[in-house]
Amino acid sequence: MPCFLPASPPKSIFIFVSIITLKKLKVMVTKKLATGLAGAIGSRYLKNKNQLLFVEYGGFISKIDLVRAQQAIVSQGTATIKGTYSFDCETGSITASGAVSDIFWRQETAVLRKMEPKGTAKIVNLGIVDFNSVTSSSLQSYGYTSTPIVGNNDASNKLVAGNVFCVKTIEGNYCKLQVVTYGYDLVVKWVTYKLAPAYTRIGSGYSELEDIAVAADAIYVDKASIVGSIGVLMDGFGFTGLMEKLGVERRLMTAGENKGFLDPFSAQTESQKQHAQAMLNQIHKQFIDTVKAGRGKKLKDTPEMFSGLFWSGQQSIELGLTDGLGTLDSVARDVIKAEDLVDYTRRENVAERLAKRFGAAVGEGALKAARSLPQLR
Repeated sequence: MPCFLPASPPKSIFIFVSIITLKKLKVMVTKKLATGLAGAIGSRYLKNKNQLLFVEYGGFISKIDLVRAQQAIVSQGTATIKGTYSFDCETGSITASGAVSDIFWRQETAVLRKMEPKGTAKIVNLGIVDFNSVTSSSLQSYGYTSTPIVGNNDASNKLVAGNVFCVKTIEGNYCKLQVVTYGYDLVVKWVTYKLAPAYTRIGSGYSELEDIAVAADAIYVDKASIVGSIGVLMDGFGFTGLMEKLGVERRLMTAGENKGFLDPFSAQTESQKQHAQAMLNQIHKQFIDTVKAGRGKKLKDTPEMFSGLFWSGQQSIELGLTDGLGTLDSVARDVIKAEDLVDYTRRENVAERLAKRFGAAVGEGALKAARSLPQLR
C-alpha cells in the first residue's frame, strides 16, 4: 500500500492507511502468526512484500513475513533410506527406527510399505513434479499432515521414481525429497531449508516512521515536505571545563567501569568515543540497508544520499526517495481508490467546548476579582 508523508508527518497516518487496507482484506483462515505479544494497535498489509506491519502496545513497530525468506540451506545430497530405518532431514543421516529423526521408511510386509513422519514432523506428497520448482517459498504453502505416504510394492505405490514429497521437520525447517530409485531401500535426493524468523521488530534507533515509509509500495509527499536525513545522531554537552573554572568537583560513584558513560559532568575517554561511534556506524548501516531494500532500483545512490543531508519533497522525487506529490485525501481517493474516507481525528463535542469556555470565563473572573483586592505589604 502507498503512504503519504506531509510536511510534518504524524505517526498516526499509518493507522489511517491500515484501516483503509483492512477494509479490502478478505480473511479466509485463522492462523497464529506470532506469540508472546501484548497486542497490536494498528496494522498495515504490504501486498507486494506479503508482509504485515503493525504497532505493538509496547510502542514497537514490528513486521510479520507471511512468506518467510530463506535463511540457509541446512543440508542437501543423495541418500539411501534402508527399509525399517529413519532419515533425519537436518543432518541427512540414516538412523535406527528408535532414534530422533523426521521420517521412517516402514516395512510391514514384503508388499505393505509407507513413509511415516515421526514426532512432530509433518509430511505431504506432491506427486511427480519438477523438483527444482519446489522452492523455500512454495514449501510453506503445502498442507502438511501426519498421514503416511503409501509406498506399497504394488500398483498403489505413490513413491515411484520421480515422485516428490516434502517434510516440515521436527526443528521447524522444510525439506523436499525426490525418489530416485524405489525398493526396499529407497534412494532419494533432498534439500533442507532453514527460514528466517517470521516475526521481527523493525527500527534500530532511527525513526520508525521512516522505517515504515521505505517499506511502502509507494511514498507520496507534499512539495514542502522535508525528506532524507539518513544518518544517526547522538548529541549532548560536556561541562568538565566549566566545572574546573568554577571549582566544582564531580562526585560520581558507579558499579561497572562504563556505567558513567556519556555523563556530561565527567571526562569522556577515547575508548568510550570509539564504542559510541561503532554503535552509530552499525545503526547507520542498518538504516541504509532498510532504505535500499525498500526503494530498490528507484533510488539514485549519490555520494550525499546517506550523509544525513535532507531535501524538499520535490527534490526527493528526483532522487528516488519518494514517488510523487499528493495529499492524504488525494492518495486515499486516487491511488487506494477508497470509496469512503473517514477522518479519525478526535474532535471536541458541544459539551466539551462549552465546558472549556465556561471554565475560561470563571478563571478570568476570578483573576479580575483577585486583582481588585487590596494588596498586602
